[in-house]
Amino acid sequence: MSDILLAPEKKDAAIADLARLLEGALANRGGLTGMALKTGLAMLKSGRPDVLERGAARMLPEFAAQLQPLFERFQKEGGSDFTGFLKKNSGETATVLARTIDQLMSTSQNATAKSLYAKFRGGADKDIAAMVPEVGRLVQKYLA
Repeated sequence: MSDILLAPEKKDAAIADLARLLEGALANRGGLTGMALKTGLAMLKSGRPDVLERGAARMLPEFAAQLQPLFERFQKEGGSDFTGFLKKNSGETATVLARTIDQLMSTSQNATAKSLYAKFRGGADKDIAAMVPEVGRLVQKYLA
């Protein structure tokens, strides 16, 4: 899967799609935390408009590597709908996604991004689980 998502002819589009997915997840967050996240994201984007794309570019290789065991299991089971497979295994998939994001944020040099993520992470498990179908569609798009 990594070789497909990171292939030169697909990588830029996959990064853009992942950045849109991340921005959508932040935009859909409600309540006071959602307002704080949206404000923080606006601050980040005012200083670096491509902040989500840069983050997605850092995330994609690790993301693909972490999803690889799930993809291999999907293939071994003879599956044809990776999105459905991830939804069926949403708990495991969400854990993989959270672990990937946590690892990347722990090494980030951007203090504002780290602070924003720290606010998001507290209640993020539900949000990350809600992203599973979108992640599946994103990956499946490039596997086709």
